[in-house]
Amino acid sequence: MASPTIASIALTALLFGLGSADAHAASGTNESEDAAAADVPPPPPMSKALRASFRHPAIVPGPSPYVQGVEGSYDKDTLGFIGGVEAGTRAATVETDVGGANVRFPIPVLMWPARLIGGIAGKTQREIQEFRDALTDDLKSDTSQPLSNDNLALNVYHGIRKLPAFDARLFAADTALPEVTDAMLHVNITALGIDVQGRDAVITTIAEGEVIRRSDHRPLYKTTVYYTDRDTLALWTANDNALWHRYAGFARHYVGREIAAQVFELVPIEHEIRPLGSNTVKLARNNAWQGTSKTLSPTLAWQLAVAEGNGLGPDGTDVVPADFAYDLEIYDEQRLVYAEELLPEAQHSVAFGLEPCKTYRWTVRPAWRVGKNVHYGDWMQAPAGTETPEPMFIGAVGVDGRSASDAPAMLQDYALLGIKCGSK
Repeated sequence: MASPTIASIALTALLFGLGSADAHAASGTNESEDAAAADVPPPPPMSKALRASFRHPAIVPGPSPYVQGVEGSYDKDTLGFIGGVEAGTRAATVETDVGGANVRFPIPVLMWPARLIGGIAGKTQREIQEFRDALTDDLKSDTSQPLSNDNLALNVYHGIRKLPAFDARLFAADTALPEVTDAMLHVNITALGIDVQGRDAVITTIAEGEVIRRSDHRPLYKTTVYYTDRDTLALWTANDNALWHRYAGFARHYVGREIAAQVFELVPIEHEIRPLGSNTVKLARNNAWQGTSKTLSPTLAWQLAVAEGNGLGPDGTDVVPADFAYDLEIYDEQRLVYAEELLPEAQHSVAFGLEPCKTYRWTVRPAWRVGKNVHYGDWMQAPAGTETPEPMFIGAVGVDGRSASDAPAMLQDYALLGIKCGSK
C-alpha cells in the first residue's frame, strides 16, 4: 500500500488539477519520489484468513463514523478550485425490505456524498465553468443519480448477497444493527474530480470501502477504488451532457463491483484467460479479441490457463481448469445487458437474442469453491495497449479510460462481439 506521503501527493495532484511543476511545489517531491510512486502496487484483496473472521457483515452507506469524514461547501459563483458538498435535504423517504432489513432511502436523492473539485488550474473560461455547474446541478437534483452512497451500497450488496459464506445485510446509515452483526462495511464516494487539460476533460470518481469489526470498532481492512475516463470537453457536453451520464452510471457500477470483489471475492491467481472462436463466433484474423456473429444467440467461448502449484484448493491443493466455473457479463455502451453466474463449462450460448447491427463487449472470470466459500479471479481483459494513460491515482485499484466516447473505461479492453446486420 502507498505510504501516506505518496497517497497524499497523488490525491492532491488529482483533485486540484495541478500541473507536474505545481504538484512538486505543493508537495515538496522530486522526480525520484515520483518514480517510486509509480511502482507502488494497489493494496491486495482482503486475505482469506481475515474474511473468515466475520460472517454477518452489514453494508452501510457513508464513511465510517469512527474516522473523520470529509466536509465542505460549494459556491457556484466561486471560481478556481472548488470545495465539496456534504449537504442537501431528504425531502421524502421510502421504506423497503432489503436482505431482511428495513431500509429508508431518500427520494429524491439530494444527498451528494462526493466532493466536486473544479480542477481547472486557475482557468475560468465560460465553457469549463458551465460544464462544472451543469454537473453540480445534475448531482444535486437527479432523482436517479447513480453517484450516491445509498446507490453504491446497494450495488455492493447485490454483488455479495449470493456468496454462501456470508449473511450480508444492507442498512441505512442511521439504522440500528442487529446483534448478529459482526462487521460493518462502510462504502463511501469520497471525491469526484474534474481535471481540464487543454481541450480534454478527465473525470475521476474515487470511492472507499472500509471494514470495521463490530465488537471493538477496530478497522480491519480498507480499499480505495477509482474510475477515470477522458475525452474532449466538447464531447462531454454534447447532447445535454449525455457522455457524462453514461460515465456516472458505469463509474458507480465499477467501483461497487470492485469494492465487493476486494473485500469478499477476489483471490489473486496466476492465470491467463482469452476468448476463442466458436461455431457461431468468428474471430478477426489480426485480432483475437474481436469477434463477429451472424446469429442473435451466439456461443461465446474462452480458454483458461492457470499456473501449476497454485494451492487454491482445500488444504493447499491445486485447482485445475476443469475445477473452475465462470461468471459471464455482456455490455452494450449503456449498461450490463446479460449476465450468468458459475457456468460449468468454458463456453456459453446466449439465452436470448442480442440486437443486430450492434457491437457488444463481454468478459468472463474464473470461480472455484473451497468448502462453503466461492472465490473469484480477475475479469478477462485484453493486454493494455501502449496508448493506455498513466494511472491517475497511485496505490489504488482502478481503471483509466482512453476515450469515453469510444466506450466506457471499464469496457475498453473487454472482448468485442459484433452482431451482423440481418442476423437471426
